[in-house]
Amino acid sequence: MDAARLAERLTAEQDAQHALTAAADALREAGLAVDRDEEHQAIAAVRGSPGAVLSGHVDVVPVSDEWSRPAFGNAFDDDRLYARGASDMRGPVAAMIAALDRTEAPVGVVLTTDEETTMDTARAYAEHDRFADADVVLVGEPTGMDVAVAGNGLVWVRVDADGARGHASTPRPQARGPSAPERLIEALAGLDPRPFRVEHPRLGKATLAVSGIESEATPFNVLAGEAEARIDIRFPPPKTPDEVEASLRSRLDLPREGLKLSVEKREPAFLGDEGQGKRAADALSLAGVDASVTGVGYVTEAGHWQRVTDTLVVGPGSIDRAHAPDEYITRDELTTAVDGYAALIEAFAPV
Repeated sequence: MDAARLAERLTAEQDAQHALTAAADALREAGLAVDRDEEHQAIAAVRGSPGAVLSGHVDVVPVSDEWSRPAFGNAFDDDRLYARGASDMRGPVAAMIAALDRTEAPVGVVLTTDEETTMDTARAYAEHDRFADADVVLVGEPTGMDVAVAGNGLVWVRVDADGARGHASTPRPQARGPSAPERLIEALAGLDPRPFRVEHPRLGKATLAVSGIESEATPFNVLAGEAEARIDIRFPPPKTPDEVEASLRSRLDLPREGLKLSVEKREPAFLGDEGQGKRAADALSLAGVDASVTGVGYVTEAGHWQRVTDTLVVGPGSIDRAHAPDEYITRDELTTAVDGYAALIEAFAPV
């Protein structure tokens, strides 16, 4: 099976379900038994009792008007395939499937369609211990084929403020109280990011950013009665989303009048086994794939799979191209990834 042609096929589809169907057909062609999970709009495929499970997703983020070419339906242009999802991560999925022809070792494959949004499928599979007997789950997000043994988690928070409406020229009387923007600015001004700055040797420090502030639409001379702030926190292990939320509530002195905090999204940080990471890197090196053990600053489904078994993140391409205009993957990157995934399937095969 040719990885480049399969990557062209998968990235031709704008709809994730159509891409999933194409991937399922390719998995059957490779001799795997494919289970189409209609509840989660995902597929799980197996050959034998797998030691390694390859995990990927075929959903993609929306396309902006900054693209210089169509985002779907392209063929390789010399060495590059330009397409939404080429790096993140229909290209890596194509390499995973193509690698199955290189080995007869038992293997599992899970492909989801909600990684870019909810990650509910990975969460549900982890809760039900799917593939708990596997030795390792290999999440194929783009790492340049380095082996990541750690990755950040995230918490997205919205802080809503209610306050008094009034004329902007009027000093704030005690009877009226603060407007919503005044209340929100006062709370955020006292927000100390230091409690979140736990540090990991491979990931560095946690980050906190107020990514947006909005209020109800009012004229310049009318104080708004409603406002909101959006806060993005990225944190390394061993910090948990619950700990991050509790710390934020404490720093904002919640509960307090006129402020309400709601968590919009939470994903766990991931911490793999260093020994398994070295084992994977050694297997890649023996196959001629230059790989080192590292960490990734972005969030992946590995945070959920780690509840089931040892988990690593390793895939072709660069995260710098993901979600960007004119996203691409190269033919050489796919070829190297096919060699690498075949070596990893063999390395983690049951004895």
